[in-house]
Amino acid sequence: MRRRIAWVLPVLLVSAGLALLGGGDGGEAQNLPDLQITSPFSVEPGEIEQGGVVSIRAVVTNNETGAVPASFDVKFQVLREDTGELRDLTAEEISCVNAPKEGDPSRCVVPPLAPVGEPGDSFEVRARLDTSTLSPASYVLKAVADPENVIQERRENNNEGEGFLIVQPRKPNLSILAEFRLTPERPRQGDLLSVEFVVENDRQAGVAAPIPISIGIRSRADVELGRTDFTELVPPAIRCPGLSVVTNAQGLPRCALGDGLPGNTRRTVVVEIATAFIEPGEYQMRIFVDPENDIDTEADEEDNVLTFDFALLAPPRNLTLAEGRIAPTRPVLGQEVAVTFVLRNDGLTAVEGVDLAFVLVERATGLERSARELPGFTCGPVGSVQPGEDLCGGLRLEAGGELSLFARFSTETLSLGAHELRVVVDPENRIREEAGGGEEDNVLLLAFTVVEVPPPAEAGPELHPVAVRITPSSPIAPGERALILATIENSGTQDAGAFRVEFALRREDPEDGTEFATFRAATLPRLRLGHAVDVQALLDTRDREEGTYALRVRVIPLEDQELDPNNNDLIVFFTIQAPPED
Repeated sequence: MRRRIAWVLPVLLVSAGLALLGGGDGGEAQNLPDLQITSPFSVEPGEIEQGGVVSIRAVVTNNETGAVPASFDVKFQVLREDTGELRDLTAEEISCVNAPKEGDPSRCVVPPLAPVGEPGDSFEVRARLDTSTLSPASYVLKAVADPENVIQERRENNNEGEGFLIVQPRKPNLSILAEFRLTPERPRQGDLLSVEFVVENDRQAGVAAPIPISIGIRSRADVELGRTDFTELVPPAIRCPGLSVVTNAQGLPRCALGDGLPGNTRRTVVVEIATAFIEPGEYQMRIFVDPENDIDTEADEEDNVLTFDFALLAPPRNLTLAEGRIAPTRPVLGQEVAVTFVLRNDGLTAVEGVDLAFVLVERATGLERSARELPGFTCGPVGSVQPGEDLCGGLRLEAGGELSLFARFSTETLSLGAHELRVVVDPENRIREEAGGGEEDNVLLLAFTVVEVPPPAEAGPELHPVAVRITPSSPIAPGERALILATIENSGTQDAGAFRVEFALRREDPEDGTEFATFRAATLPRLRLGHAVDVQALLDTRDREEGTYALRVRVIPLEDQELDPNNNDLIVFFTIQAPPED
């Protein structure tokens, strides 16, 4: 009997121990799952400016042999480290990317998970966090699996994972876009150069203070010599229409965006440069926004500069001849003829090496010859030429300057009759001319008649045009109206009675072959001896083709016999031409 009891009791004790370890309800607990979130989980970027968006990746894993039988939520929280404040992130702040919960996209839904070690035992949740509502500070982001304890787990105290985030204060970022425009595209010295560019603040934070802008240039020649500094342009070389002007610590005035620049905005800026202060050549221009870092909160100072190449061409030149006079207009064969005229440089730069030609045309035959071949030819500046000298070559004219010139020759080898003297400046077109009349106003026509015996002394008026001015100057754009002003002078020995002034036009293209056509005439009642009068005409070019034209001003006496009727015409040339496209 004792032996039986001794054998049965240990068996009962072992069975009871097994029941305590895993039998009955304890067997079910052994197969429960265990949810965990990998910590720290991924937060990219881990440091960001307020308002930026970060990406969150967290892996939820079942670390037990019991399967997760149903889906469950993952929610996100934020803990501010300096205050200890912990709160749930809202749908306005965070959104699940790959498995959003219907009706609450701030949560991710994780599907049922397989037991540990089997396929499907983990799931990655992805979310995007907008930091606009987070103040600049350090934060701990929390991902909580199954926050409502829907899933029965072996352990409920390990369902959180953490990530770390630093939110920086918002900063502006000023930059100059690589989009600029020069008007004109190929500027010449003297042009008003318009420079258009775009300043951008590509961050949410705005700039409320004035933003200085520096415009500097340096020549390629200086760079090749090792001088790389930019010369900053200041008024009056630069103007800032529509902008403010600020002064830096050194007293240097600069253009500025006076009202700053709000976040995520662009502003087109236009500055005007007076190129008359810059020598022609090849340059680099530098546009520098906030050059002295007055806006010290910028996120990036490296993109505040735009540098580009440009060329400043030599200024256009325009040589003109004016105020031509010849005397006497009826010389006796063998008598000397004196010519006076003015040579002008209407350009913005000095001109070297200006030559003159003097062409004589015998009207009856059309025979041409150089007046320099005539006996006694003398030419040079008024008051500084000796008999027989020819100083009318290689002349220099300053910008906007003029020379009063004098020429003399004998008529002893000329035939009797009417002649025309053409004074031509730069006859070989070595000097490029573009402003005003260009090459078309380089000729001065003067008429005289060689007679056999001197005319008897007579009293009478002497009317002749002495100058013609056209506004706007040549070239004239098609469709423009040009104002023509002709000056008529009476240089005779008595007052002139009524006379008529005619304005006529002729197309100068060789194939055209047209004659002068009068488009305006005016009658004047009288002109006193020694006086001059200006007569106006308006030329409408709307019906005129582009090309070169000759304008003739003719004086026709209506009451008196003039002392010399051969100098009543004055011809000038101009061009109708469309301006170049920008």
